[in-house]
Amino acid sequence: MTLKPFFALTLLLFALHAPAAEIENESPPPPEVQSKIQTVLAQATNLIGIRYSWGGKTVEHGLDCSGLVQYVFKTVGLTLPPTAAQQSKVGVAVAESDLKPGDLVFFNTTRKAISHVGVYLGNRLFVHAPHTGTEVRVDSLDSSYWVHTYYGGRRVAGALQPSVTHWSAGSPDAIAARVLAILNGRTSGDSPQAEATAPDAAEAIANSALPQPQ
Repeated sequence: MTLKPFFALTLLLFALHAPAAEIENESPPPPEVQSKIQTVLAQATNLIGIRYSWGGKTVEHGLDCSGLVQYVFKTVGLTLPPTAAQQSKVGVAVAESDLKPGDLVFFNTTRKAISHVGVYLGNRLFVHAPHTGTEVRVDSLDSSYWVHTYYGGRRVAGALQPSVTHWSAGSPDAIAARVLAILNGRTSGDSPQAEATAPDAAEAIANSALPQPQ
């Protein structure tokens, strides 16, 4: 199911404010890792509307699914391999019920074991570059197509900080606000550049996308 911009935003706003499941005895990551994950989420949501380009690795020329993942994690110093299949070997496997913001979600869309990847935002939503003729967008894991093609999740935060295993989703109001601003800009004819505005997006969601240590 393809989500129209307005419907996608409505779903995103609803889902981001839905109560997130807590895992007993889990703790948030160290501050330095929180900051990196927040930056990844900011970068990923800031790319909404960038056109899909097969093999694309840059904002200027477009992004494909694995290129988007490479791009956002490179901003925090983590270089991931170039394909979805290769990226699925990084980090540790995560059960679907235990997905957290910043995890990678993988899909079998072409009768291959792994042919597609996105960045999980929390509350069953992920951002990705779907296919030729589309743009980077947010979709729900509960959409029938993604339910049937879902393959698994991986947590790569351990590559940023080995001690990180779990963290809880917060209530990222600013992510929804940023998505709204991007959608408004694009539907009004503006075309904000992701690279130029990424620092603003990172600052906007700081201390909101992930919980702070108690």
